[in-house]
Amino acid sequence: MADEAIDDGPDDPSRRERIDRILRAAQQAFLAHGYNGASTDMIQAAAAVSKSTLYRYFENKEELFKAAFE
Repeated sequence: MADEAIDDGPDDPSRRERIDRILRAAQQAFLAHGYNGASTDMIQAAAAVSKSTLYRYFENKEELFKAAFE
């Protein structure tokens, strides 16, 4: 899956939008399937980002879970 170009600057609006998509997808997946049932593959697909983009912002599933429900 191809992502748009990644600037990664803190003020890059597309960066914030990607993170928001990932967090929304993570919330939906964790609520629907529980922590063990939700996979990062499921979340990255729902957020329409590549796996490398997901892991660019969140080191692992546990960090993503925490961020999704802060």
